Amino acid sequence: MAPPPGARLDLESGFSGLCVRTKRVVRCDDSENDPRVDSQACRQLGARSLLAVPLLQHNGVVGMLEGFFSEPFVLTDDDVRNLSLVAEHILDVLKLKAKSATQLRHQR
Repeated sequence: MAPPPGARLDLESGFSGLCVRTKRVVRCDDSENDPRVDSQACRQLGARSLLAVPLLQHNGVVGMLEGFFSEPFVLTDDDVRNLSLVAEHILDVLKLKAKSATQLRHQR
């Protein structure tokens, strides 16, 4: 369950926007009782617990990972840590890709 690829995010409000604006991990344990989330959209997705982790590069947000869970109050500190580790790995890959692209440009 997830929004469709390319779905636009309102960065000025909402759960995802909060993650991007604050550059911090954001957690929602019950989408039915959290004013930061769109509970109707969460119902359509079947999401009751949400977790958002920003992808930070050069002190800016270049992306975000979100986890959607069908049950309320299921998130643990391990879930936060694990999604944060995935975010770090993605950033490492992005850095390697950028470095490779730079090296290729200098070789030409």
